[in-house]
Amino acid sequence: MKQMLIRRKGNALFSRFISLMQIAVLVLSFGGCVAGGPGDFEVKGLEGEAPENWPSDMPEDILPLPGTLDTVWPAHRYIRMFYSDVSRETVIAYANAMKGNGFECEYIIFTYDEKDHGKIVYGRDFNAVTLKKGEYDFLLEVYADNEATYSLSGLPEGTGINSLKWPEEWADLVPRPEGVDFSETFNLSYDDNSFYANGVFSFREFVDEHFTEKHLEINRAVVRDYIDLLFSIGYREATELEKQAEGFWGFGGNQVLISNEAILSVSSENDVQYSNAFRIEAKKTRERAPAQNHSPYTTDQVEKLLLHAFYRNYISHDEYQELLVLFVDGDIDNILNHRGVQNALLDDDILENSGIKERDPSEQNYLPPKPF
Repeated sequence: MKQMLIRRKGNALFSRFISLMQIAVLVLSFGGCVAGGPGDFEVKGLEGEAPENWPSDMPEDILPLPGTLDTVWPAHRYIRMFYSDVSRETVIAYANAMKGNGFECEYIIFTYDEKDHGKIVYGRDFNAVTLKKGEYDFLLEVYADNEATYSLSGLPEGTGINSLKWPEEWADLVPRPEGVDFSETFNLSYDDNSFYANGVFSFREFVDEHFTEKHLEINRAVVRDYIDLLFSIGYREATELEKQAEGFWGFGGNQVLISNEAILSVSSENDVQYSNAFRIEAKKTRERAPAQNHSPYTTDQVEKLLLHAFYRNYISHDEYQELLVLFVDGDIDNILNHRGVQNALLDDDILENSGIKERDPSEQNYLPPKPF
């Protein structure tokens, strides 16, 4: 539930931030950016690389703030970003660099008591810096533990909301869904064999902090359309045996699909109140063994045979999992040559429960051609 309504929470926090600014008795300004910074700090140029998760669609005149960007909350025309490892020297250097891009800046402290009026603050005591230019109205707050909060208002509509670049190497196997926003805010991880992405539905409408029925139905349609798209490129619903063979179950309440190249789960919490998370998890399927079945048994009989052999302890749990992989591949010969399965074939109860009760005498001593 950590992802649920992350947009709404961001809105609420930003609103509380605005209220805080209105309640404050006075915001004292000092130093400006005229002399390069407040107090006795040594003024340096801006150093450090942009965070990897800095919104890729941020306007060019807004410089990335170096540091560890832990969380990004975008909504409409503003973004709130939470940082760690940002010193006040970095903040001063950043303010000076932004001034070079046409921003007006002012160092401030927050006060709540009239006896603090007129207090002069130097060095590490400043609380924040404001940065303004046209419709831009930013507040960069810094704290004693080198954490910072950067609130940017007046941005172009939708900045940061759907800015995540979809990895090209997975685009064919896992197409990007329409109607879902993926930004640097949310998790994206992938390598050569696995893929994970977490986003939120693009349509977010709330009434008294609840989803409307219109909201739910639109987002359900997004899921249906995406499933249809996956079907059109070769996916189908995965069976329970295929999930076990691939070691892949996905998220709870999800749909698991499989193709010749990948197995994939799509999960949304859209029907859960206060949540609009949409997740995709995928991994490439293993290379399958060639199908071979020279036995007189059907796949349904072999599946039941395996299950009852496991229940009656003719094969262990690990052996059962290994044999399931062969079953999914259609390699019935090597299943039937397994010693535990051969012993199970001598058990009349298992033969009856598997549908192999009566066999032709010529087949009683059947053994597959290859050992397991």
